[in-house]
Formats: sequence, structure tokens, C-alpha cells
Amino acid sequence: MTQQPDVPRREVRDPSVLRALSHPLRLSLLEQLATVGQATATELAERVDESPANCSWHLRQLAKHGLIEEAEGGTGRQRPWRWINQSLGVANPTGDDPPEFTHAREALLDVLTSREVAAFQTWRATESLAPQEWSDASFANQSLHWMTVEELAAFKADLNKVIERHIMDRLDRADPERRPADSRPVRFVAWSFPAVPPQELPRTVSLTPEEEQ
Repeated sequence: MTQQPDVPRREVRDPSVLRALSHPLRLSLLEQLATVGQATATELAERVDESPANCSWHLRQLAKHGLIEEAEGGTGRQRPWRWINQSLGVANPTGDDPPEFTHAREALLDVLTSREVAAFQTWRATESLAPQEWSDASFANQSLHWMTVEELAAFKADLNKVIERHIMDRLDRADPERRPADSRPVRFVAWSFPAVPPQELPRTVSLTPEEEQ
């Protein structure tokens, strides 16, 4: 088994980087580069059904914020761009964040959520055309659990370890052996948050001995 690499973690708090990511085409270009490793603007344009000039401009914006980088060889629109193998995370709010960060974060999460919902709907509409084994292996899980904040934090940490073990090492195209010949890109989405709005959470009530009886 190939040893899992140490994938760098990048938590994004800079509003300008958040805004750079809040564009559906840029997210599509990032996904394509994560899949193929490197490609030119012309090659990516064919994959995302956009013009090479438009793709080239958006690729430069991604590179400006350290999300992709130029690969060796090529000139102009024929120069290849390369995916930077890193784990990107959107920073959590702290309660005293500037409005610029809050608005940029909300905009990005709205775009990400819409894209994932659309992708899931497309899969459901075309699942009958997929090989049976892939249909059987795919899943959607919705559940409601009672957890303390410590338990939820531990669950999050455990889940991140599973993701890093099964997903992150195969995003790096430097070692093709990490991707089995019969593998294919698989979308994974998980949300976990209190089911009741904070303002509606019940307060803890201490009963007196007389009230307990």
C-alpha cells in the first residue's frame, strides 16, 4: 500500500480568497484540475464548455490566490496549469468577524451548497443508467442524533481522518498508483449542525427536591 502523504491543510479566512472561490466556473476548473492533475486553458475549456479566453482569465485569478499554479512547459493559453495538492477549509465564524469576511463566507457556502445539491439531483435523475455496482455502493444518509458539543467535535475529527485516509492522498496526480484503474471521482458531502436554531435551544432547568417529587 502506498504510504499516505502529509497533505497540507489551508484554512481560508481571507475575504479576497473566499470571493475568488465563490464562482461556479472557478470551482469547476478546480475540480477538473484535481481530476486530471494539469491541463491548459484550451483543454479545460472543452471539459467545462467555456471559451479558452474566459477559462484563462479565471485560472489566473485562482493562481493569484495560491489555489493552482503554472506547470512547466507551454506558452500563452497553451501553458498548463496544475492543481496544488492541499486540503482547503472555510474558517468558522468567531462572533466578532468583520462584515467583509462574513459576507464572503456566506456567499461561498451558498455557491458550494447549490452546486452539491444540483450534482446530487443530476445523479438521482441518471442513476438508472449507471452500472449496478456503482448504484448499490452510492448512498444518501439523513439522520437525527442527540450529541453533546464534545461528542460532535470528536465525530468531526474522526470523519476528517477517514476523509484524509480515503480521499486526500488520491487527489495528488504525482503518483498514479494511488488511483486504482477501476476508480472514478466520487462526490462526498457531509453536514452536521444543531437541528434547532440557537435562539430556540431549551435552557437547562434545575429542579428543587419538592418539584422532582
